[in-house]
Amino acid sequence: MQIKKIFSAIIDDSRIIASEHAGRYKPTTTGASRMLAGVIKPQTSLEIQGVIEASRQHKIKLYPISAGRNWGYSDSMPATDHNVIVDLSLMQGIRNYDPEMGTVTIEPGVTQQQLGDFLRAQGGLHVISVTGSSPEASIIGNYLERGFGLLPVMDHAYSVMSLRAIMGNGDLYQSPLLSCGAEKSASLFRWGVGPYTDGLFFQSSFGIVTEMTIRLARRAESTQVCFIEVGDENRLWHALPLLRELRESWPLETLQIKILNGYYTLASMGFKKDDIDAAGGYQRALKRYDVPPYTLMISVSGASALSRVMVNEIRHRFSFSRRLIVLNERLIKIGRLAAPLLPAKMKHKISSAESLWSLLQGQPGTAMIGKIPYFRMSNNANLQLDHPAQDRCGIIWFALSLPLTRKGVEDFQSLTAYAEKDCGFSPIVNYTNYNHVSCIGLLAIVFNQEIETRLAQDCYQELMTRALGQGYFPYRLPSFAAQAYFDEHSVKLNRQLGKLLDPDQIFSRQC
Repeated sequence: MQIKKIFSAIIDDSRIIASEHAGRYKPTTTGASRMLAGVIKPQTSLEIQGVIEASRQHKIKLYPISAGRNWGYSDSMPATDHNVIVDLSLMQGIRNYDPEMGTVTIEPGVTQQQLGDFLRAQGGLHVISVTGSSPEASIIGNYLERGFGLLPVMDHAYSVMSLRAIMGNGDLYQSPLLSCGAEKSASLFRWGVGPYTDGLFFQSSFGIVTEMTIRLARRAESTQVCFIEVGDENRLWHALPLLRELRESWPLETLQIKILNGYYTLASMGFKKDDIDAAGGYQRALKRYDVPPYTLMISVSGASALSRVMVNEIRHRFSFSRRLIVLNERLIKIGRLAAPLLPAKMKHKISSAESLWSLLQGQPGTAMIGKIPYFRMSNNANLQLDHPAQDRCGIIWFALSLPLTRKGVEDFQSLTAYAEKDCGFSPIVNYTNYNHVSCIGLLAIVFNQEIETRLAQDCYQELMTRALGQGYFPYRLPSFAAQAYFDEHSVKLNRQLGKLLDPDQIFSRQC
């Protein structure tokens, strides 16, 4: 396919990449591999409209990406072969920041680092909710995938106030209030008038989103994180109803709960499978590095008086715990000063705490999630350590929406037990509360791409089947599994909308 001949009248040749030169887009963390037809890098909505028109004429499949750092799900890789990647990373506009209302409009190429820097340059009144994966990860890409982050605004999709997109039929879509010229209202009331049509562009292939207005969070006066160490499963079962009651009693979006198992804590601290093996196995590694089997991480941000009351409430409810540590700015400063005098395992903890603290202040980094893809890599490997796909790390995230109950957690544990015992993958697990009664159960399938790619992908497919038998399904799918799912389970209304909004099916995945 001569993509330069097709698109050169629309996009400058320097922003058109033939398939033989598109090597940097091919590495993936999921092990998926596709034949690419090339890459184009538009800078404006007008260019995108031209690309779509030309693609319809020449029967070209398009696969839009924003930054290509959707690690563990799809990276930059389309769901099918022979797609032209539409790389939106050059669309980096940031505008209409409203410091009173806490909203800002961004384009798809804007990264966590860029928006964080912009907000600090504007006085640092507001912060973003970062994901912990990469400073260079796209904001719009994660929000459209319904991703979630740390405090202060965990649910990213809920933060979307309005958007504009170019649909597969070439038409411009605008949120209902934008379409009638009510831009001020559109930045304040996400639902608009009539059916909520913005939702059509989340986890779909109906068009290319070219801008999005999102709600930011005001920088908190106080942030505190309670680490509650739980020594065994019986105490975990005792803790679960207390966590639900806490969320119901304090229905604050600035209260976030995570449950980390020992594997997740070790991996997020930067320890690898080699370190666990060297310690004599998992149980001995927990003892050597002073890591509990389970850690409850409860983060609170807001007014200082409210944070103090919340921490006291948490101390009272979880007095049975093996150890309860409250991380705050004062403790971070003390740890930073004391670190040179402390043993290695304490230095690891202090370093991880500092990284987490930066994330909670809206400063993107690779803490926690960013280290997990390297769990199976050798300690002696020559790695970039900031781009898992380029480093050939293998990771697939298996993410289920679960009830925050003992039965929900036990169901998920039965799935992680299959991944461990039948497939040989370490059960790196965390549960993140989504609301007061539910959570997202996350299993990181971390594997060696040289010898375990097929095993990892088959394991994921089997986990999907088993989860469906329990009444659950992933809330988000990697590209190698998405196409098969949509081919088999596509909702009739979505197919009808697809024929209307993308009549030539130029976008790779049809939901």
